[in-house]
Amino acid sequence: MPLRRRQDTEFTTPPAPGAREAAPSSPSEAAVAEAAVPVRRRAKADGSVRGKVIALLFVLVAVCLASLCISSTTYEVYGLDVVFHAIQVWAQTTIASLFGGEYFTTVDLIALEPKYFQVMVRIGTTFISVLCGVMLTVAGAIYQSVFRNPVAAPTMLGVSSGLNLGLVVFVLVFDTAATSPSATVPHYLFAYGGAIVALGIVLGVSFVLNGPKRFNVVDMMLVGSIVSLMVSQVILYVSYFVFSDELWLTYTELNEVLDVNTTPVAYAFLLVAAVVTLVPVIAFRFRLNALSFSDEETYCLGIDGTRLRYFAIVIATIMVIAALAHSGMVGMASLIVPFVSRAYFGAEFRKQLIGNVLIGATLVALCRAIASLLDIVLYYMGFLFEFPVGVVASLICMPLFVWIVASQQKTWED
Repeated sequence: MPLRRRQDTEFTTPPAPGAREAAPSSPSEAAVAEAAVPVRRRAKADGSVRGKVIALLFVLVAVCLASLCISSTTYEVYGLDVVFHAIQVWAQTTIASLFGGEYFTTVDLIALEPKYFQVMVRIGTTFISVLCGVMLTVAGAIYQSVFRNPVAAPTMLGVSSGLNLGLVVFVLVFDTAATSPSATVPHYLFAYGGAIVALGIVLGVSFVLNGPKRFNVVDMMLVGSIVSLMVSQVILYVSYFVFSDELWLTYTELNEVLDVNTTPVAYAFLLVAAVVTLVPVIAFRFRLNALSFSDEETYCLGIDGTRLRYFAIVIATIMVIAALAHSGMVGMASLIVPFVSRAYFGAEFRKQLIGNVLIGATLVALCRAIASLLDIVLYYMGFLFEFPVGVVASLICMPLFVWIVASQQKTWED
């Protein structure tokens, strides 16, 4: 008797002539199992991501605790018991000041914990390094999505050159007083302002060449390269023919952020930049997946691709400015970490965001800790020299960059 094939792939005999076919029964076990496969795969993928996140959290906590045990001001390394006791003293004195009305002098705090102020400074340094790492690497992921290039970096649009030019003008205006606490506000105004002007020039030229409704990646990259080259020549001329040796050292200290500024003004600038940028990124984390598509494809999805790209570039640039101004020239992290995060967490921006936050924070905090350790080593060798954190970041990231170029394991479309 001939057989016929039903949709559930079971072979049955046809009904007798004139007989009514029975109503279909409940789905077979094979069909249910087949339908459950995507669910199991999704659960397995979520479990894998959860395990990676937990592992990275442990690494981040370990790096931060190790960083807190290093004092580059007194050139010593102490144990975690000192750190925890200083935090306990801070909590007790803060609660007593708020609810008991007691006032604790510097002598009182030192009597309670001799390393109190060193630990507090180190906590601020580590917190700023972690936050700058988060902002820098998230900005790098956004830039790579916007330019659809896995090795794109936020420095391609001349932002870092504009920031350096702003610092040059700041040093020329304030002379040797540029490192004084009273010049903190102008310091960040000049740094942020120079980078924003550079970005404005790049976007303005792009508008003139292509119009506001067309986003041309090549034109923006070319204009950014030209702006960077011109600014670099200006800085080079000022360095050789205008700056004295003392002013050059002042500029280098500010540019490399040899000493992280932990004053309330620095916190205010950094936290405002973080809130203004990270909150929109988290809110639009699903929509930002469209950056990886062309404008025609995003239009089919009901999204204005050009407007989204300009919005993403402005947000990412603000993050880069804040990170470089507060943590130093660690821009290599914005190139390396997004690629690593994409390789281990996938191309979805939401998962990339988690990976960039954890890996970026860990990397920049680790670079700052290593730089502080090198300061201590150089001090005991007889050299009063502060090791730039940007050099440490380059030494760590360059081998990874070579691996990225050689392997090209994943792109934004994989």
